[in-house]
Amino acid sequence: DSSRNINGDIMGTLFVDKLDPQSGTSLELGSSGDTITIPSGATIANSGTATGFGFTPYGASAYPSGTQVIPDTTYTKVTLATEWYDTNGEFANSKYTVVTAGNYLISGSVGQNGEAISNIRLYALIYKNGSAVIQSNIPSPNATEVTLPIAATVIPLVADDYIELYFRHLKGSNLTINGVPGGTYLNVLRVS
Repeated sequence: DSSRNINGDIMGTLFVDKLDPQSGTSLELGSSGDTITIPSGATIANSGTATGFGFTPYGASAYPSGTQVIPDTTYTKVTLATEWYDTNGEFANSKYTVVTAGNYLISGSVGQNGEAISNIRLYALIYKNGSAVIQSNIPSPNATEVTLPIAATVIPLVADDYIELYFRHLKGSNLTINGVPGGTYLNVLRVS
């Protein structure tokens, strides 16, 4: 069942079981600017490699390989030497550097290492391009272990922006943060 349009092109429904490109070529459907519609209720089954479809989230997560001494009252970059994952190789030198612009879900945490502290203020911060953009702080109770989480926040980032984890305290002397993965870490995940 077919007809011709104003240009003389044949229009209609083509019933086939398989389309194969000529040897040494690739199969192309439509031309640049065309819209190819998959009707409601249809299923696309893929047994091969899909490229260029949709969006795949990616990012990195890292934590310290040991403890780190933080001087009093100083904003200090947290050393994150161990990676849980780094899907695109964008994490290095305790820093996540953006390659592709998008919206990124960022979270972190800093845990202090079991020293007795009382009534001092602790700060965990996310830095973007060398300046604080997210901060979590608490006046610590009488405690020997305090974990200071930074709630997950979506931040728009562009290529070459970079994200780091910082810590500051007002103990009056050095304070050691821990290297336990669940206590100190930085997570960066591109979500759109």
